[in-house]
Amino acid sequence: MKVLPALFLLVALAAAAEDAPLPPITAEEKQQRLDQARALKEQAGAARAAADAARKEAEAACWSRTLVSACLDDARRQQNQSKADAGRMELEARRIERDVRRREQASKAIEAPAREAERAQKAAVERERSAEQAQQRSARQAESARKAAEGKARAAAEAGKREARAAERERKRIKAEQRARERAEKDQRRAEDRAGVLRQN
Repeated sequence: MKVLPALFLLVALAAAAEDAPLPPITAEEKQQRLDQARALKEQAGAARAAADAARKEAEAACWSRTLVSACLDDARRQQNQSKADAGRMELEARRIERDVRRREQASKAIEAPAREAERAQKAAVERERSAEQAQQRSARQAESARKAAEGKARAAAEAGKREARAAERERKRIKAEQRARERAEKDQRRAEDRAGVLRQN
């Protein structure tokens, strides 16, 4: 299998850029890069299998030639070259995967402050909502207590009025009974006086 110059250039550029600042990676780009790495691994595996098959086929053909050793050496070198190319493809696939992981970490590091700010904002909103709800509960409780106190005051006032009316009725009853007794006594005295006058006559 022939070496792909573009692949060599890509590997060299990747090695040179290994320490460069990493831009964040999007979900779509991540998937594309992982698909690329998976395709390279599949190509490398296919290249290795093809190299082994080609060597076996070449070795079988070599035994029909005059220079058997040279033919076998050529077959071995061709296999080694093909496997080296496959190894470079696997190396590039691993580099892509490593780059994806590093850029994911860079994305998380960039997004972390924003996520933390969002969490802080949500927490502040929740605290404000909780404080408002607590204030509303306190207001409702205060209003309930005020109404209960007003109700007790009204009940006490009504009870006082009832007691006053009852006391007034009792006072009037006692006074009426007293007047009735006084009239009865007065009537009795007049009757006694008339009876005395009649006896004298």
